Amino acid sequence: MMEKRYKSGEVVFLEGDESDVVYRVLEGEAEVLKENEGQVVLLGNLTSGDFAGEMGVLVGRPRSATVRASRGLVVQVITREQFLAHISQDNVAALRLLTRMAERLRASNAAFTEVATTGSATKPKAELTTQAAASPQLLKIFADSPRLGAHLPSEGLVVEHLPFAIGRTPSGQENSPAVNVALPLNDSQPYRLSRAHFCVDQHDGEVLIRDLGSKLGTHVNGVAIGLDFDRDSERLVHGENSVIAGGTNSGFAFRVIVTS
Repeated sequence: MMEKRYKSGEVVFLEGDESDVVYRVLEGEAEVLKENEGQVVLLGNLTSGDFAGEMGVLVGRPRSATVRASRGLVVQVITREQFLAHISQDNVAALRLLTRMAERLRASNAAFTEVATTGSATKPKAELTTQAAASPQLLKIFADSPRLGAHLPSEGLVVEHLPFAIGRTPSGQENSPAVNVALPLNDSQPYRLSRAHFCVDQHDGEVLIRDLGSKLGTHVNGVAIGLDFDRDSERLVHGENSVIAGGTNSGFAFRVIVTS
């Protein structure tokens, strides 16, 4: 496999480019950027071990975001055939990719059904796949930015049942999202929140944050998740957690406290 080096500020690929190869970061760091209604939003960073562009290559779609070196970057360039050979020998990676592709397929089917029945489509989003259940631990959500101060009580919002979805209140002629959003929040253009942005969920006894196919992704304790990254969920730690929806400098910043 070939290696390539990029200086700080050099572009690895642009949003809209053909998805022809997968990149794996070996050294350094890269920024993931997306244009959002005329503004460029920093979605997060890629560091050693992270993949870039894997889903676009697998499903044959153009690059969904721009990747740019933020400091001396060394990447491994992996062809589609090499990437498929790699995941065929890694059961964990293969299961993760199959799960993500299944979620994308469900979202696409939901969008197709909406077009057939209403004549218009909303942006495809992943569906919540778990049944509503009592939270196994005490969860509280607090505002961690001035913008959210009016939406959440100062003593925190207790989450009693999971999944618990958070998103943007639809505006104008927009349809409601396919999932039940427990905490709808007002936003103004250029929107940082998607109508169904992320949810607090549980899996194998662990509490996690799951991005719901949002446009600008979600940050969980500094880890970026969502369509433009190599994971859609991140587990929460016991105690205090940071969750930011809609880019690194978004005003939709939350603290999620997990206690026994």
